[in-house]
Amino acid sequence: GDTLYFKAIIRQDDDGILSMPQLGSNCVVTIRYGENRIQQSQEVRIYDMGAISGAFLLDSESTVDAFTTGDYTLEISVDGEIHRQLFGIEEKPAPEIDVTIQTLDKAGAPSNHFSKGDLITLAVNVRTQSGDPVANQRVEIQSYFARSTSVQLDSNAVFGWYPKPRVIVGRTDANGYFTTTVAASGAGNPIPISQESPSLRYDWVAFQAIVEDDARQTVHALTGIQVDNGEEIITLEPMGRIQQVGQPFPIHITVKTLTGEAVAQRVLNLVLVRQVFDDPNNAGGEEVQRLQLKSDDAGEILTQLRVDDAGYYELRAVARAPLLYEVRASSWLWVAGDKAAWPLRAGTQLHIVPDRDEYMVGDVARFAIESQMSGPALLTFERGRTRRAEVIELTAPLTIIEREIQAGDAPNSFVSVSAWLPGTERSIPKHLLTSLSDAVLVSDQAEIAVAVAHKQLTIIIQPDQRRYAPGSHAAFDIQVIDSNGVPTAAELAIALVDADTLMLGPELSPSIYRTFYGKRPHLVESYDGLALTRWFYGIDGGGESPPINLHSLGAEPLLWLPIKRTDINGSINVSVNLPNRAANLRLTVVATTGSDTLVGEASIPIGIQ
Repeated sequence: GDTLYFKAIIRQDDDGILSMPQLGSNCVVTIRYGENRIQQSQEVRIYDMGAISGAFLLDSESTVDAFTTGDYTLEISVDGEIHRQLFGIEEKPAPEIDVTIQTLDKAGAPSNHFSKGDLITLAVNVRTQSGDPVANQRVEIQSYFARSTSVQLDSNAVFGWYPKPRVIVGRTDANGYFTTTVAASGAGNPIPISQESPSLRYDWVAFQAIVEDDARQTVHALTGIQVDNGEEIITLEPMGRIQQVGQPFPIHITVKTLTGEAVAQRVLNLVLVRQVFDDPNNAGGEEVQRLQLKSDDAGEILTQLRVDDAGYYELRAVARAPLLYEVRASSWLWVAGDKAAWPLRAGTQLHIVPDRDEYMVGDVARFAIESQMSGPALLTFERGRTRRAEVIELTAPLTIIEREIQAGDAPNSFVSVSAWLPGTERSIPKHLLTSLSDAVLVSDQAEIAVAVAHKQLTIIIQPDQRRYAPGSHAAFDIQVIDSNGVPTAAELAIALVDADTLMLGPELSPSIYRTFYGKRPHLVESYDGLALTRWFYGIDGGGESPPINLHSLGAEPLLWLPIKRTDINGSINVSVNLPNRAANLRLTVVATTGSDTLVGEASIPIGIQ
């Protein structure tokens, strides 16, 4: 019975180079079910912004294509290329009562974001379908934490919900409310908030309120929160990872809160640790320098270091925040000097390292290449294909090269170096010993990011009130600006949805900026034909209890405006009548432009109390 709304931004993609599709042509949008069966289908024309928009009525009464409960696929076909997204349909219960649960901060405002140790007020409201409070109603609150079911904990990890042992039981008051207070904590594998400050992590936690109506039908309400293990984050930038022996180099450190505010007068230690590879008793490295520093009023520290010996170093910035948790950031350094003194790691055949993680178009990147051998090697810049290639000369054990970053390297590229190593039984892995060749192809790759921030729009959403009463009217002023701060006309898609259900799983639609300008996969492989190979595969290990399928029925959006265009100054005003109940809502705005494909999105919480 719901309506499924969709909007798609379409661009032709030539290995990272985006262009407009053929305007006026048709896309086929299809809902499939079961054994790839077509449930519904429609043709939608691509309009002038290179986008399509439409809707499907999920009709349960039709005798031809009635929708039933189950998993479905929304499929969009453009010029023979197909993009799919899963969604599910469930029966809507018709209970006698309505249940909501909110998480409130110490000021009593709705929030889905807390730091470890914060006090969280759980507010459960039970009402009849006509809106009257239900007093003396038993309420049970169960809590869950998210834990990764993937081997690697990164942006592609898959998470499942697992129950916490504590269950809270209470009864509603005369106004239909039951409130209790818990401390914010996590119990899963905390997820790093940033690579630069890996000690700062967060957990996902969910609370489920369970109530039985007079007909003994169970009614559930869910909300989810993010719990950080701290409120501060350190960034450490040594102005290049490849340095020269005896030459001072600058270091920039910032200390900020998670909301971006500067942390002044924060004392921290800057520690330089040399990695000692030939000493098994010193696996953690040898500390060679330590400085105690303090951030200024802008939360920044500018200092410099000089290293007198070649080798690998780890630079660590460590601070103690007010709640006595440790905040740290680290960066690796390659300090080059006399090649005879370079500590080549045991087992290293070929290794390439860039001096920075991110570059601008036109920057000159430095690469350090470690090798056992001297002689010719192939240097390539790759991504979806080999973009450029050249032969370079290696001088063991360390070679430093410089190359200019080109526009086609954005948003990321993989710099690969390949060379022939004389073939000996020792140089060939044992699991490949089906024959001995005269030479072995060795290669290594390093990924570099190339900034495309000029493609990102900033969206400012200004509500007319800080909080809203149930059933009130809300208005929002929306402003779009480009990366230079200049107001920019754009097309917007605007949605107002229930925020609680959004916290319980991954976004159905990822960030539009990350979709168009995020990192691309490495699709180029290197092979040689000098020796046959074989691989020995392992077998799967044991498992554990599967995660709980914790979810909530997603209602139709309270507001859905797929095609709203700002004026020439990038401004627009929208309004909506809010529901007559307490709720945590989220207003999301996604902006796009035409052929230059500037994109951006923003969202704000809307609390109804």
